[in-house]
Amino acid sequence: MLKDKLKYFFENQSNDKVFSTSDETLFVQKQDALAHARTLEDVEVLEHLKSGSVTVEDQEEDLIDIDHAGLQRKAQEVAQNQLKDTAKQPTPAELKAAKDKAVSEYTEVFGEEPDTKLTAAKISELTEAKKAELANTQNPE
Repeated sequence: MLKDKLKYFFENQSNDKVFSTSDETLFVQKQDALAHARTLEDVEVLEHLKSGSVTVEDQEEDLIDIDHAGLQRKAQEVAQNQLKDTAKQPTPAELKAAKDKAVSEYTEVFGEEPDTKLTAAKISELTEAKKAELANTQNPE
């Protein structure tokens, strides 16, 4: 199919070369082909000459362009993931409510309030450990 496209192109255009991407899209300008290739899984760009020979583009230059595009895509993915992670983080009010609940449970089990510097997670961990310890002493196996 690419051969048919190339034949038609060279018969109907005055250009001596054309560039194609892996999805067989043809471009007169190399930078247009490279830009389009960055949106594809296979980023290869081929140069086709009117004489019929097909050569691979200057790989070193293309790889620099492609790597740059890959880095941009990766940076966008990281930024989007960070936004998703930020959306999942609890609000200050939720954090306070969680700590208040943990302190209440701790106080119930230990009979005193925990150190104020402890996090809700640490307070809950200590409370659960104490509950497990108490359960083992009440129900020895």
